[in-house]
Amino acid sequence: MNVNTHTGLNGNIIKKGSVFTWPDDESKINWIIWPCIVEVDSKCVKLSKKYVEYRWVEKNQILDYDRKGYLRTVLENIEL
Repeated sequence: MNVNTHTGLNGNIIKKGSVFTWPDDESKINWIIWPCIVEVDSKCVKLSKKYVEYRWVEKNQILDYDRKGYLRTVLENIEL
């Protein structure tokens, strides 16, 4: 799982959704997405060089950050 690689956070998967494919028309890539909920042991994020910012948001705000259009499917998949 890439949670630690991209954020420096350690955690445990507490809920898994079903794997699904999402076509990204912009980049012409089909993403394979495995949604899950991870409980982390810290809020101290150390981003990898690939990313420049992050923010903690409430569950009811997450769709405001849905750049690719698949987060609603992820949330439904893990029943949030």
